[in-house]
Amino acid sequence: MLCILILIFFHENGLFHEFLKTRLIKMQNLRLLQDY
Repeated sequence: MLCILILIFFHENGLFHEFLKTRLIKMQNLRLLQDY
């Protein structure tokens, strides 16, 4: 329950979207590094 409230709080502030974007970028970078 608390996690949901935190997610909503971040979503309302637009921070959660930035957090997801940075995570996706990091994951993509890790995949690129693994390819080499």
